[in-house]
Amino acid sequence: MQTITYSYHWRFLQKVGILLTIISLLGTIFFTSVYLIASHTTKPSLFIESNSNFYDSNATLIGKTQLLQNRKTLKIADVPPIVVNTVLVSEDRQFFHHHGFDVKRLVSAILINISKGSYAQGASTITQQLAKNLYLSQEKTLSRKLKEAFITMKLESSYDKEKLLEAYLNTIYFGHGVYGLETAANTYLGKESKQLSTAEATFLLSIPANPSTYDPYAHRTSVKKRQARILSALEQNGVIDQKTVNEAIKEPIDLKPINHSTNSLFTSYFQQNVLKEISTDLGHSINNNGSSIYTTFNASIQKKVESTFERFIKPIPNLQASVIVLDSQSGEIISMIGGREQGQLLFNRAISAKRQLGSTIKPILYYSALVNGFTPSTKLKSEPTEFKFEDGTKYSPKNSGNLYANDSITLAKAIAVSDNIYAVKTQQAIGTDEFMKTQNLFHLPKPTKVVPSLALGTQEATLLDITRAYAMIANGGKDVTPHFVKEVRSKSGNLIYQPTQNWKQVLKKEETMILKQLMNGMFNTTFSSYLPVTGTVILPELSKDYYGKTGTTKTDNWMVGFDSKYVVGVWVGYDHSKKLTEDEKNLAKEMWASVMDYLPDEKIKSAIPKNLVKVSVDEKTGLLYKDGCSGKVKLYYLKNTQPKNSCMKKVSLKKVKKPWYSQYLP
Repeated sequence: MQTITYSYHWRFLQKVGILLTIISLLGTIFFTSVYLIASHTTKPSLFIESNSNFYDSNATLIGKTQLLQNRKTLKIADVPPIVVNTVLVSEDRQFFHHHGFDVKRLVSAILINISKGSYAQGASTITQQLAKNLYLSQEKTLSRKLKEAFITMKLESSYDKEKLLEAYLNTIYFGHGVYGLETAANTYLGKESKQLSTAEATFLLSIPANPSTYDPYAHRTSVKKRQARILSALEQNGVIDQKTVNEAIKEPIDLKPINHSTNSLFTSYFQQNVLKEISTDLGHSINNNGSSIYTTFNASIQKKVESTFERFIKPIPNLQASVIVLDSQSGEIISMIGGREQGQLLFNRAISAKRQLGSTIKPILYYSALVNGFTPSTKLKSEPTEFKFEDGTKYSPKNSGNLYANDSITLAKAIAVSDNIYAVKTQQAIGTDEFMKTQNLFHLPKPTKVVPSLALGTQEATLLDITRAYAMIANGGKDVTPHFVKEVRSKSGNLIYQPTQNWKQVLKKEETMILKQLMNGMFNTTFSSYLPVTGTVILPELSKDYYGKTGTTKTDNWMVGFDSKYVVGVWVGYDHSKKLTEDEKNLAKEMWASVMDYLPDEKIKSAIPKNLVKVSVDEKTGLLYKDGCSGKVKLYYLKNTQPKNSCMKKVSLKKVKKPWYSQYLP
């Protein structure tokens, strides 16, 4: 009798085959079940029922979702063949052959994204895009994708392909508040869709892939490049010939001037984040359900922010900036700008751009130092220093202008003039781990590298990150969650969304108050000596006391500061890390001063912790001040940590004039 012996590899392959078969069967059963459930639930509507209304912080109507007011519908029978073919070639070539999902294309996209290590290619079908346009947000999250899949199945089981394609053409977004092909043809070209030439149809249908990137007014060249790719694909699929391709590429596209809505201040970066906040928390869009959305938006302050941007940033080609105005007591973002672009679906540098923080990190460092035994009078020497570490590495930071006290300076002076040597020595004194823990308290992202230069802000964060951190200092150490929405109510008036706030006391009250007072130092010229206080250039523009910190790297310029209620954060730089000029390195401060001093003076009285004392000290020595010392500043100290001794008076030795005859005396 012959015995067949299977090798280990063969048995392994058998097990893998069985496992894959089981997974395939379970997957088939799961998706079949979901499809059956979807097909037997309520038929989804293809009609946008009612626009939602937006209200500002005073409950004044400032805008509507534009799905209805900026949309003209068309019937599939009136759509030219070139439009249908362009959509199919550019978006979903297997549309008439699948049931909502193109598996082959999905697998291909996954492999491409894995090979590139990023989200480089999508695989959404027309039906999936329609589900997203009608019912969901634009977020790329797993939960949103699962909901999209379910709605896609419902749509596919409820309507034929022609009806789905018709709905898609009536809901796709073309930028500038324009939804649907018919509206786009009328808005951009002054035509009906059935009048479009091959050139015009392919030009318009190049926009929806990314309405910001392919904005025909701002990025016409990009649109033309995508149009050429679509025309080439049409030719390769036998829809048009090469002669038509050449003619369409050469045909001029005559765009009509576009009129933006009167509420363009709101309908740009701010509205985009209002909708993002709601859809993230609720898990779905509310564009089409007639909701009333009450926002934190302040039109007057936004107008000031935008005019400041126009004044300081717009005259310099390609220079970018972002601004956030945040209520430190409530967490409400009342004004914001994320860059020089206008429109919708924009890249918001205030929220999304991570840049090196520079010296804006120093208040976080010095809070950590204060809770670890430092006082405003703690002295360290400011001089050129080479730091040597156990692993053999060396680090030699420099001060601005390579200027040093060449003497010991206090913490109060170090933050006022932004001394880098003092900062790095502080990090070494308290320990980098302790500094990292403090950053976590302030909700700052974890640095990618743990290095001595963290004290100088070499880690990256967004403007919103650092503005939120400063809000915690401004409000006395309480946690704060920035938000754009006060509440959302349904068409019938029921509350359907309200942000939650955690007012937990996160920071120590005493140390937070001490730090806040220290942050006024950048505006106190008493501290100026070997370096001027960092707020010197904007002092003439300020009408009251503020607290803040600047930050400057070769490519980034920051200013974040506050009064008792509002925090204003400003970042200035170039998208591709181009070096800033010396003049550009002052723009964040100038913009900050313009906005900050415009804000209403709403003083919030905060109780001084009983364990604090405020004393007058000498700015140079950190000892108690008395007449004849260098300069008087008033600072907070924990009780029993304040200086006990007075500074030494500057003794002026006057030469006593002797009488003329004294030379003859013995």
